Amino acid sequence: MAFDLVEDRRLVISDSVAEFTIQGVANNGECGGKRLILPNECNDGQRYLPATLQAGSHEMSEDDSIRRLPIKDLRQEDGAHELATSPEMEPYLRLIMAQMQGGDTTAEMEALRQLPLEKRYVWRVASALKWAFADLETESVTVDKETLTPADFGKVMDLLKLRPVQFCLFLKALVGVEDMQRVMVQAIGMAKQVG
Repeated sequence: MAFDLVEDRRLVISDSVAEFTIQGVANNGECGGKRLILPNECNDGQRYLPATLQAGSHEMSEDDSIRRLPIKDLRQEDGAHELATSPEMEPYLRLIMAQMQGGDTTAEMEALRQLPLEKRYVWRVASALKWAFADLETESVTVDKETLTPADFGKVMDLLKLRPVQFCLFLKALVGVEDMQRVMVQAIGMAKQVG
């Protein structure tokens, strides 16, 4: 899952499934070397996530007490729930549930092996990026930047704020840390040289 910590210290779900980030620095539960715990069942029957980071923080304070947050108080990014609960995600969710329960995942892995490429999670992400950037030209971006109201520019930037980290996490899971870093450094170098 991907979470964002907002000004009132609520966690915000921004994607579904395995990994999560808090302000773009936590990954697989790690943040500043501290382990964050995924949703737990508590004595009162509620499911909670620990939340001890201040908005914009990159480190968990040693002396902060853990404040628990009911799952019902989390807010999902628009469309995240629909994507996470779509029929295409069911094989992945079955695998994740089997892993969480410590069971044999052979059947779930085989079901995923049988999926055609077009039904896979990686295809959904890669094809969405293709369609998002198929006709990329920066002149329109520049004109929009110059003509947007500050409020609308803020909305655009808010939509984009976690995307670079999410893309890096996607690449890291797909090709590993070193190749992710190589691809991103090359992309930054090329972007600096173009236009």
